[in-house]
Amino acid sequence: MRATTKPLTLRYRKKVAEASAPTKPTPMAVATKLLATPAIVYVVTISDLQFHPPRLVVPLGSMVRWQVGATNEAVHAITLALGDAFIDSPTLDTPGAVFEYKCSSLGTVSYGCNLYSFMTGSIVVVAALSTVEAKSNQCYADYPRSAPKPRRRPSSSAMGPFQKQLAVWRAKQPRAQLDAEGDDTVDNEEGAFSEKDRVARKKVASTRAPDVVRPTASVVAAVAPIELLSPVTTEQNAAAKIALDHFEFVPTTLDVMAGQTVVWSVSALGMIEHALQLTVSAPDTADATVVTPPLRSGNTVAYIFPRACVVDVACSVYDVKGRVVVHDASSDVLFVGDVECPVVGDVEYPVVAPTAESSAILRLLATAHEKHEMRRTSYMAPPAAAIPGFDPLAAYDFLKQRANDVKRDGNVVYACPPAC
Repeated sequence: MRATTKPLTLRYRKKVAEASAPTKPTPMAVATKLLATPAIVYVVTISDLQFHPPRLVVPLGSMVRWQVGATNEAVHAITLALGDAFIDSPTLDTPGAVFEYKCSSLGTVSYGCNLYSFMTGSIVVVAALSTVEAKSNQCYADYPRSAPKPRRRPSSSAMGPFQKQLAVWRAKQPRAQLDAEGDDTVDNEEGAFSEKDRVARKKVASTRAPDVVRPTASVVAAVAPIELLSPVTTEQNAAAKIALDHFEFVPTTLDVMAGQTVVWSVSALGMIEHALQLTVSAPDTADATVVTPPLRSGNTVAYIFPRACVVDVACSVYDVKGRVVVHDASSDVLFVGDVECPVVGDVEYPVVAPTAESSAILRLLATAHEKHEMRRTSYMAPPAAAIPGFDPLAAYDFLKQRANDVKRDGNVVYACPPAC
């Protein structure tokens, strides 16, 4: 009997999974792009020889911009004091010129103008602004302007349910049927609107604007300046000197005789420049204008006026004005100091003062002169107590001139003392 062999049977066992909570797939980390927040720019305006505002509190990381005002005519150069270090700005000599500095550290940053020592300011950098400071800084902040968003046309607005169904129905219809129905109403309306708009634009463009009638200015040939005044290069035999100090002429008004020399000198310290513009007016000739070259500290310019005229002097850099009145040498006027005295013709019976009275008058004049010199020299200080760069005699003359101008000013009213 032959033994039979059974075929081999392969059996598979299922692997029992461990009783554990299914693990969730770990999401892939996606790098998000962080948009940089634009820094706020705070603007300090330079105008009227001042900083606006002189003190500004800004948060850390802000940008401060110094900008020259549109009406400013002076030249500035700013220096920032950062502890022991200094940062100098370029020369700001045109309206709208700017200088920027980023506040990257906490503390107070002092700054000033190199040309005008009295122009100073400070920037206080803090970690965060308080509510009051943030509100007060809104008028000085210049936020970056965002890009304008494109405007959507009215025709591209979202379709309603009916328009969607109509679009689906048209898409299912054959093209020939749509052409036969002539379904181009919308296109016709748009074409008609475009045609009307085109016609209206052509009509406006074809309408000729009325001609602008410009007033005809009568051109008067200016008289050569040499006929009215002549510049000289020396101050010898100068009849009068006008000092340009503290942004004003001293004296403001001057009376001279024809043929005399008038000298203008710049007494102000520092890197301040002036440019004088002389407008000469005479009764029998047209006005003539002469502009001097730039004058710095210590520079002088002199002119001779051969005949009677009125000279209006103004500085083209700063608002400084003055006047020189030139009288004819043949006029019967005599100047005693700053007093204009008319001269009377020959008197048939002249009055001669007695000798004693004349001597008394001369003594009074001598005494007054001595008192004036004594008061003037009393302003002088010992060399050890002298202030560098300060001229006491010039200060005395300036104060006396100011007091004299106030006395002659008709708009000044003096209050009565309490006893009256």
